Amino acid sequence: MKIEFKPLSETHFILLLKWLEAPHVKQWWDQNINYNEKSIEEKYSSYVNGYKLKNGEKKAISAFIIYLDDKPIGYIQLYNTYDFLRNKPLANLSKSLGAIDFYIGEEEYLGKGIGSAILREFNYQNYDYILVDPDKDNYAAIKTYEKAGFKKIEEQFDTNEVWMIKENLKVVSTKNTQSYKWQEHCDGWWIKRIGKFTIIEEMMPPGTHEIKHFHSQVEQFFYCLEGEIHIEIDSKEYVLSKNEGISIKATIAHQVFNRSSQNVRFLVVSYPNAYEDRVNFLCSQRFRNEDSTKAKNLFLTLRQFSNQELFSKSLAF
Repeated sequence: MKIEFKPLSETHFILLLKWLEAPHVKQWWDQNINYNEKSIEEKYSSYVNGYKLKNGEKKAISAFIIYLDDKPIGYIQLYNTYDFLRNKPLANLSKSLGAIDFYIGEEEYLGKGIGSAILREFNYQNYDYILVDPDKDNYAAIKTYEKAGFKKIEEQFDTNEVWMIKENLKVVSTKNTQSYKWQEHCDGWWIKRIGKFTIIEEMMPPGTHEIKHFHSQVEQFFYCLEGEIHIEIDSKEYVLSKNEGISIKATIAHQVFNRSSQNVRFLVVSYPNAYEDRVNFLCSQRFRNEDSTKAKNLFLTLRQFSNQELFSKSLAF
């Protein structure tokens, strides 16, 4: 079985018209549109050139005809999820999130496991994760996505959709993953961002340090890759050399320093994956050690009695 993906061209429009008006496709795709040659051309001409107009802006979209053993059997399109927002916010999802829509147009190829094979073969480009949102009553599509590695993350009862995510497995490095700056001169890279735990790689130039802080739920593991890092944990300082690591439990105040004359690089593994879990201590050095413990205890006490979102992620005094 040979599966190929050929870029959409105008010669394919007659196939799109045939497929989009087929009952098995129409049931789930553009149910309220009666396509004809003109409307197909109006909608898909820009797709041939790699974009779709959204509020007058060109948004990138990659459209392909699916071939099985040299016969065209279906359609798939890939785009940046954030260019075409859903009815609900995409909260706590990767910034590198693609989305696909696809169907098998030739009915004789349904129910043979070909759909999941297509999804496994497709090139999801450089996105870290891929989102699909089938109708929750489309059991065949959901099963196909699950066989291809997609997992349910949320049901949208108001839109009757199921949101499903697949990690785009690829070799990850600091050259191809999302990066960020912190403390002005320090660098970080998201090695793993979605799932039950996260991994970041960070680099600190000589003489730099982070703000003293703690995590209310997250346990972390620091592992030195290069150089020598100093970590103050609960007012006691530890030194990590290359290939050495240390664990820090939740609620324990800590701070990382580079006291050396060379750059240091290290990994930070965090479990569980909890967003907005960090609490900084923005206090003067004179009171830092004594008052940070008081502030931490105050924060944890207040957290037990409040279900509201913390209005500030920093404690300043």
